[in-house]
Amino acid sequence: MGNLFGHSSSQPSRVGDDVLEGEFTSHPTTTSENYDSFWTQASRAKLTEVEKKFFHHALTISDPDNRNPIPNFTQTIVGSLGTIKIEDKSENSHKKPAMVLVHGYASSNSFWSLVIRALAPHFRLYLVELHGHGRSDRTPEFPSNLSALEAEDYMAEYIEKWRKESDLGDEKFFLVGHSLGAMVSWRYAAKYEHRLRHLILLSPVGVPTQPPNLEERLANAPLFFRFLISRWKSGTSPMDIIRSFGPFGMTIVRSAVRRRMKWMPAHSAFHKVDFEAFCEIIHQSWALPANGERAMNAMLVPGAYAKEPLLGRAQQDLYGPQIPHPSLPISLIYGDPEFDWMTPSHGKTFADILSSRTGSKYVGFQEVPGAGHLVCFDNPTGFVELLMKEVRSAGTL
Repeated sequence: MGNLFGHSSSQPSRVGDDVLEGEFTSHPTTTSENYDSFWTQASRAKLTEVEKKFFHHALTISDPDNRNPIPNFTQTIVGSLGTIKIEDKSENSHKKPAMVLVHGYASSNSFWSLVIRALAPHFRLYLVELHGHGRSDRTPEFPSNLSALEAEDYMAEYIEKWRKESDLGDEKFFLVGHSLGAMVSWRYAAKYEHRLRHLILLSPVGVPTQPPNLEERLANAPLFFRFLISRWKSGTSPMDIIRSFGPFGMTIVRSAVRRRMKWMPAHSAFHKVDFEAFCEIIHQSWALPANGERAMNAMLVPGAYAKEPLLGRAQQDLYGPQIPHPSLPISLIYGDPEFDWMTPSHGKTFADILSSRTGSKYVGFQEVPGAGHLVCFDNPTGFVELLMKEVRSAGTL
């Protein structure tokens, strides 16, 4: 995967002009790494096509009043990472600041699909997949026996590799990371704050320290969760389970997504997306060869607590290498305390510590009403409104 505008082995394809005003062009990788598997029925080519279908539908439902035009966007691979570049069709689009959005664990660029149309009038958007997730490369093999900080470094360096091979040049950009992507984005900002305009952490994993009774709570969890915990401790991921079931993996994914939907607020916008296409994205992404998913086992313990909690780092090292420089604006955006299992109160404590640093330029904290951990699916409008409030309050837009 390389230059954003190269690597096209075929003519760009137009999609649904009678339905969409925008243009969706696909630039397949020219490498031989399509990762075709007869057993799992997965390949990167299939994932590319179903991703296109999913975004096609998501764009039509994400702005029913047509307040914002459907932007132009391309699928490609840059610096080994699956990328979707989004631009509106105005003459001055190149003057808009760049915003890079990084999804969370076991997810993909589809996580951002419902907020694209609302953000595109303000930013040049780059949706970037973590290494070993989605359409990203699955080679080289994820190193074994990495410490938590080494695993963070490994994933963050792929973001920097992506930046070097993108068309950003030396432009400072907004970096928005969700969940595990937020933790990787934090590490990137600690190393490369001079590259960033504003760091935005969306319902980040890894903020609080582990509760003293964590092992007891895990031991008393329901049987299904105890099974998942045992797999986690053994280094197995949910993706390994899907791969092991081969052609039956899609059935398991459908069941798992339906189960997850029961936990989502009844008003969640996710209930409007193309269910089959979303499940196929999950299946294709999870069934491809294992790689970056291993970072979770290195960085987190069961219960999704960090081995190196961000809150603990901030308390111990306010100005060291584990924390971005105080001059970098930082925003933390969570879901509703009623629904977001990442516990927004921990984020508020984290924000207060960061803002107490001498020379702190801006630290903001927001909660999106009615949204759970999957903020952009649950309340995309609320998320965009608060993100825009944050960048304007910080003076970064």
